[in-house]
Amino acid sequence: MYYINRMLKDLVSIYFITKIIFYIFYMLNNINIVFGYIFISFLIYNILASLKEILQDGDIKKIIIFLTGIVLSILL
Repeated sequence: MYYINRMLKDLVSIYFITKIIFYIFYMLNNINIVFGYIFISFLIYNILASLKEILQDGDIKKIIIFLTGIVLSILL
């Protein structure tokens, strides 16, 4: 039961994060608003899921590799 509650909390937080990003796109009046919303929500979900797995391991090397991967993907 604990895991179900934890999963629901994660899903609710992901929903609100993507909702905020959706409103930012809406304010910018972007043409590809639906595609941007789907892509950003998928990206945030993957980042949070992999970050949760890495933090459970507690390995500093993996955390550094993960953060450099995020920085490189933003720059590219």
